[in-house]
Amino acid sequence: IAVGAIGTAIGIQNSNTGVQSNVMGFLNRSGGLLGNAMGIGNADLSDELGTAVGTMNLTHGSNATAIGGLGHNMSMGVGMPSVTNDAVTGVITHIDGIAVTTTATTLNDLQNDYTKITAIEGKAVTAQDAFLFIANRMNRGNAAIGDGSVAMGNGNITLAQQSAAFGVNNTASGVNSSVFGSNSKATH
Repeated sequence: IAVGAIGTAIGIQNSNTGVQSNVMGFLNRSGGLLGNAMGIGNADLSDELGTAVGTMNLTHGSNATAIGGLGHNMSMGVGMPSVTNDAVTGVITHIDGIAVTTTATTLNDLQNDYTKITAIEGKAVTAQDAFLFIANRMNRGNAAIGDGSVAMGNGNITLAQQSAAFGVNNTASGVNSSVFGSNSKATH
């Protein structure tokens, strides 16, 4: 379904509410200006210029790019994301270091009702956005969260502005940080 101005949606169960955005493949979503989501289960949740290509990739930051595949072997099942709960209320505050606003206290609670996630990194999301976010984290896809960030490979996360993570299961959390290889972190 393409409801955004001059947008396209080609394939099965794709959703495009962005302006001049493109979605192609199966179960992809784009909601921003000039966004792209192509492949299987990709989500461009950025405000503008986000690109998610491959399988289960997600962009949240403006001008962010996530390209690649899953961070696990499908025959081995899905992975369990790291969840941080508020010490007082018990609600989930972060999933794999990504800030979420929710009333849920467990990952199972979120999987049973995606509407319980109302924002990711302070930006309001729909139930479909929340579903794709949880699918991204459960399947260890790439997630480019920071503005202008790039996550490429399998299972990489970029949390900060202008950060980059290339390889397998890396996290770049510092502004202008870069990480390459596997299972590594860049904090500054």
